[in-house]
Amino acid sequence: MQRAQERLGEAGPGGRPRYVYVMADFYQLPFARGLFDAVVIVRTLHHAADAAVVLQGAAEILAPSGDLILEFANKRNLKAILRYWLRRQSWSPFALEPVEFVELHWDFHPRWVRQQLAAAELQIERVRTVSHFRLDLLKRVVPTGLLVAMDRLCQQTGALWQLTPSVFVRAAAGADKPAAPAGAFFRCADCGSTALVDEGTRLCCADCGAAFELEDGIYNFRGEGR
Repeated sequence: MQRAQERLGEAGPGGRPRYVYVMADFYQLPFARGLFDAVVIVRTLHHAADAAVVLQGAAEILAPSGDLILEFANKRNLKAILRYWLRRQSWSPFALEPVEFVELHWDFHPRWVRQQLAAAELQIERVRTVSHFRLDLLKRVVPTGLLVAMDRLCQQTGALWQLTPSVFVRAAAGADKPAAPAGAFFRCADCGSTALVDEGTRLCCADCGAAFELEDGIYNFRGEGR
């Protein structure tokens, strides 16, 4: 967060905040429901032991017709399939449940991801497969620009099959879901209330008394409010 501040800055035109920096538990996001036009989750979900909760939380904070841009590590990729057939890995790439192939690194079956998005009432609009040519040999002998161009062409087939190690999905919330209350932004990480009072150096929940510090321009919602 501090490096992001150094690179992106703390204020925009007229001194207004350009970015809001927040540290929080992604299983319990501290934002008002129905708030954001878009939520982006890239190179993150594979660290989630309970990815279903993360996706549900992302869906909750989307505004009506808001978009979720999601990237996930695909367990049903060609390399995993070949390794399974050659008995070089024990887990099946065809089984629906997520697999923790090393500690806190999870792969997900595309159908399982679709099920979770449907359960969160998100409608998939577009699917793109990426990293079709993630082989060291190809990277050494084929120019990078050509590999990128080839990958871009292959991405368009993502809706037909997902056999690459990485998949991107664009999903939309329903137009009829409730929007965030006027003026609401944060919600209490302890009780879920949006009645947070800005005291300058911290946010205090008017309902449960929890307090969340503003430390060097970074809101800290990690752990229990003090």
